[in-house]
Amino acid sequence: MFSVPNPDVAFNEEVIHFPMLHHPAPTKVLLIGGGIGGTLEQVLKHPVGEVHYAELDPLIIEAAREYSPQSFLRALDDPRVSTKYVDGRLFVKNTRETYDAVIVTLPSPSTLQLNRLYTREFFIEVANILKPGGVFSTTIPSSETYLSREMIDHNRCIYETLKEVFNNVLIIPSDYNILLASSGDELASQDIAVLCRRFESRELETKLVTTDYIKYRLNPVRTERLLAPILTSDKTTVNRDLHPIGCYYNMALWNSMFYPDTAGFFRGVSQLRLWWFVIPAGMLLLAALGVAVRRKAARSGLMPIAIAIITTGFAGMTFSIILLLSLQTLEGYLYQKLAVIIAAFML
Repeated sequence: MFSVPNPDVAFNEEVIHFPMLHHPAPTKVLLIGGGIGGTLEQVLKHPVGEVHYAELDPLIIEAAREYSPQSFLRALDDPRVSTKYVDGRLFVKNTRETYDAVIVTLPSPSTLQLNRLYTREFFIEVANILKPGGVFSTTIPSSETYLSREMIDHNRCIYETLKEVFNNVLIIPSDYNILLASSGDELASQDIAVLCRRFESRELETKLVTTDYIKYRLNPVRTERLLAPILTSDKTTVNRDLHPIGCYYNMALWNSMFYPDTAGFFRGVSQLRLWWFVIPAGMLLLAALGVAVRRKAARSGLMPIAIAIITTGFAGMTFSIILLLSLQTLEGYLYQKLAVIIAAFML
């Protein structure tokens, strides 16, 4: 989650300064996750007046206060910073504030809880709290040397989902792609000279990001070469709350990286349709009924009981699993409600 006393300077500076420089005057910022790793310090280097930092677990902040260097503590205690101990999605959904920039620095959608911050519904909620010309930013794992089929699908999915909501979507390629989105025209014509002037006028003290580095990262020849496999790929399914395909693409990506032999399996599964599972389910039901018929011959009156046990047990377990996954998808919070659902199921 974060490293001390030497943070990941490259990541912290890039994921903050690129979206912040794409806004002419970001005075109010929402940072979702990742602030303890050093990104909060980078945000405060810009002339911001107010920063809302959403962090789900208060114990993470306590750990950071114990082990992190003084620079982080100064950023956390800066009067411009307001820390919100809340799920980022829930905060975006319920807040009445509006922002110049909303920056998500969370892991990729490896779980249903994380996937909620990469869906079309979440992007719509973000668009509603952005001021005119506001910029939204998130990151997705990528590579500058080789893009596998799974990595292309993963990036293309989130890119297509953003384009469903925002008029302009820009990808800054690297080993993790920075995706910028806005409903304004600021991203439509990316002027590198303007970004460099903003960097100099704000007098940003950085270790990696410089005007020369900005020119290198945003060089049109470089970006066109690195993004060609993603932008020219076949369109993928849009990531939604109730169709969390982004979570599936992430799972396929990491399995293919560590277990290359599974790549074919995930590609095959991606072609399946839900109704196909009716066939194996029907076969299991027939097998259970066959056992019940054999037992009926030995003892009369068991058929209705066997059928009742099979159907109600199967339906109950299926409904319980669907309810748990749906709750995690829609709300993210499970801890208390999980006990209620299990108790209801046992009852």
